[in-house]
Amino acid sequence: MMKKMIATALVTTTLLTGVLAPSAGAAQAKIVRSDMPIEVLYDARKIIFDVKPKMVSGSVLVPIRFVSDKLGGQLTVSGKDITIVKGNRTLKLTMNSKAASFNGTAVTLAQPAMVENGRTLVPLRAVSEGLGTAVEWDGVNKFVWIGSKEVPLLVDIVKPVDIKPYEHYYKNREYLMTFLGKKYTQAYVIEDKDLPFKVRDVDYLRMDMAYDQTNAEYLRFSTTLTGSAGMLTYLLAKDEEARSRPENAFLMESFDNWIRVRYTTFKDERYDRNRNHPSPSGFNLKKVDYIGLGEDLEGAILIKNKWRK
Repeated sequence: MMKKMIATALVTTTLLTGVLAPSAGAAQAKIVRSDMPIEVLYDARKIIFDVKPKMVSGSVLVPIRFVSDKLGGQLTVSGKDITIVKGNRTLKLTMNSKAASFNGTAVTLAQPAMVENGRTLVPLRAVSEGLGTAVEWDGVNKFVWIGSKEVPLLVDIVKPVDIKPYEHYYKNREYLMTFLGKKYTQAYVIEDKDLPFKVRDVDYLRMDMAYDQTNAEYLRFSTTLTGSAGMLTYLLAKDEEARSRPENAFLMESFDNWIRVRYTTFKDERYDRNRNHPSPSGFNLKKVDYIGLGEDLEGAILIKNKWRK
């Protein structure tokens, strides 16, 4: 019932404001690249590294401290020799060598351990599986899943706050801070590190920048949101009116694992002029403080803009 109600609300918003209607010429747009760093998730929570994971010849390498901090392995480093013990499993590696051993049995690694920016990086799959922990590579999202893939509810990972400090962002666009006609009293303010999260039955996995063949910017959302109603997003910036942004339905990508990649136009000067937004040509991503999600939740969902300058 709730999903039907929000779908009705979205359709109504579309008819009144054009929120979900793509701009003229949008059908010709084609995404040619996305800025998506590799992320490692342990029990569906993003791991923050001081040195980012990297892909080398198809192998993901991570800082060795992750092994002891998250995988529970006892780590010993002696010169170039690395020994990791967990229970009855022993893994031995040598820096810059593909030769390794698991419980005394010699194996050849796809990629050796290496040093970068003063940090020792080890091949994640070889280490994790050697210690008996399942690893799954997700090429659509550039995720390495370790352990459980059950995405937690947003309400379980972020506590709501009073919306009053954020009300000024909605001046003259108060309809964006309502849910089925009722004004929000609270907001869920999240950061990129809080993704992925679930809202009711929809997973929001990651948010990135993407570009079409003209280098126009889009927000790329990887979700499990199905259906044709599309995503409702809006941009909040200091001293600017809130701006709804349409999803470009022609660009949506569907995958067999229920993942839907949806693209919302970031800069749409024609759209802004039609809605009397001031100075549309001067509006850019660096000014945006929060990216709002119009979702089936009794509170605003505000994602801090990680590209804010």
